[in-house]
Amino acid sequence: MKRQIRLGLVCLVYETFDVQATADRYGRIRERVSGLESVVWEIVPNAVGTMDEARSAAVRLAEANLDAIICVSGAFRPSDLVSEIRNRNDLPLLLWRPEASPEEEERKRLRSL
Repeated sequence: MKRQIRLGLVCLVYETFDVQATADRYGRIRERVSGLESVVWEIVPNAVGTMDEARSAAVRLAEANLDAIICVSGAFRPSDLVSEIRNRNDLPLLLWRPEASPEEEERKRLRSL
């Protein structure tokens, strides 16, 4: 018999960095993981890009009695938002950077010039 696990899912982004593409990718991730067997999810529905949003997400996740949290890196993000979530949740935390499409990688490269 499989043991049920409770996981939190949140996506962290720069607000100025292709937010729509990130939101679309996060939507696909939410759809894919929602069908995992034996996992109860607490999903922060919108990407988090500000400290206030991170605080709200951290509180929501803290109140959900989770086993671990997955932070999806929707676009390069400094550690301040991850730290805010971690500081309010003494749980294992996985930082996940999904593979970007070649088009997304090219946009990132061009913006960094």
